[in-house]
Amino acid sequence: MSGFPLKVLIIDDQAGVRHLLEAVAQEEGCQTFTGCNGFEAVDQVKKNQPDLIFMDIRMPGMDGTQALEIILQMGLDIEIVMMTAFAEKEVLDKTPSGRVRYLIKPFDIEEIRSIIRTLADNGNNRQISVG
Repeated sequence: MSGFPLKVLIIDDQAGVRHLLEAVAQEEGCQTFTGCNGFEAVDQVKKNQPDLIFMDIRMPGMDGTQALEIILQMGLDIEIVMMTAFAEKEVLDKTPSGRVRYLIKPFDIEEIRSIIRTLADNGNNRQISVG
């Protein structure tokens, strides 16, 4: 954890989703960074070492699962929330568990707020309950 404000990275190929999540995170007092594919996710993690990542699974180029594998290998203390519009079991099964949580789109904005607030309140305690 970098302390307050939380650093939140938002990665999604849909601009509307990025802007919505960015607005919610900023309303919660977070510093935000965004990107639209897995390559940008890896780059932003190296540059900014976020506390929390919201990342889409299905994106063009490098998808979220590929980026997730690289990010997890960095060994950083980051809470990761993978998002998908596809509730297909095989998509979620390909994604590592542990510090990784899942959100199915469309998601509830209050759930996003809860994730951010819980992380801010708990510091290094990474027990976040998602959907």
